[in-house]
Amino acid sequence: MRRPICLIDSFSGFYLNRLAVFKYSNHVLDMEESVRDRFLEIPLASGGKPVTHYRFADSKAEPGIQIADVIVGVLGKMHSYLIETPREEIAAARASLTGTSLQNAKLLRDLIDVSDATNIAFFHHITSAHDLEKLDLFLRFRHGSYAI
Repeated sequence: MRRPICLIDSFSGFYLNRLAVFKYSNHVLDMEESVRDRFLEIPLASGGKPVTHYRFADSKAEPGIQIADVIVGVLGKMHSYLIETPREEIAAARASLTGTSLQNAKLLRDLIDVSDATNIAFFHHITSAHDLEKLDLFLRFRHGSYAI
């Protein structure tokens, strides 16, 4: 039996990115033992000083983490859908949205727009130009494109 291919061995890089990009913010991170253990293996430092502007917490006790999990879950599902679905199907699905579904798509678009306008580093994702085009097609950004 073949072992599955693993593109990354840890999510610690995503956590480190946020700490480095927002080094003047205090971070409450969801307790991921593998990430915490990785941080303990490699003591974090910036300019020779220990990095201390973060802590790990149980998501059940932190409403902010719970909200972030919902938002990240929605964005993750959306990106999975966009990656797995042909452009034509996405166009048809978008054209068929009405009522609450259409309003939710617009609200998601606006949330991404406001976040991006506030700080381009808030919406951190890695995706192909082809999938960004499908994101634009589905959410219909007012300025025509997310990836401007």
